[in-house]
Amino acid sequence: MYTVILNGSPRKNGDTIKLLNMIIPKINGDCKIINTFFLNVSPCIDCRKCHTSDSCSINDNMPAFLEDLKSADNIIISSPLHYSMLSGNLLSFFSRFQYLFVSKNIRKDPNFDMKRKRGYLILTGGGATKDFSPAEKISRLILRELNASLDRVLKYTDTDKFPLKDFDYFEEEKKLFIYNEIEKFTSKINTL
Repeated sequence: MYTVILNGSPRKNGDTIKLLNMIIPKINGDCKIINTFFLNVSPCIDCRKCHTSDSCSINDNMPAFLEDLKSADNIIISSPLHYSMLSGNLLSFFSRFQYLFVSKNIRKDPNFDMKRKRGYLILTGGGATKDFSPAEKISRLILRELNASLDRVLKYTDTDKFPLKDFDYFEEEKKLFIYNEIEKFTSKINTL
């Protein structure tokens, strides 16, 4: 089993990556994290070259990432919430999936192959972040372009009050709750 994680956090030691670090060892098979904030990937410029060509006009690392996504069995989108939405760099990265949509629906490329996979979502937020529905809605659309369903969502709220860097000092009941949520999340991933 091959799982690709699209991480949109700009913080190398923030709550999103700390949660991922708790989850990854529990996932069967190989995992690859693509940290979109640190990539040389430009957003789609809507030049429409992909309408008539099987390549993109932007010369960057995106083609390699698309190959990883095509071969994955599972896709995990992980992001802190900014105004109830996925991070800007993650959305910029996803704008390049326009190529996938065009290949399948406009060019009707007979060589376009995107095997069926399962999708998952990890969201972290604090402060006034209480509405996760915008991020969930856009994630469903993004996963659809990857031929994936959204099978489970893991939410960690109150990062402002209980940052995961302090996890060792959490009350046992809170730790147990987090471990149980991680267990439910990863058991779904590990069940093919």
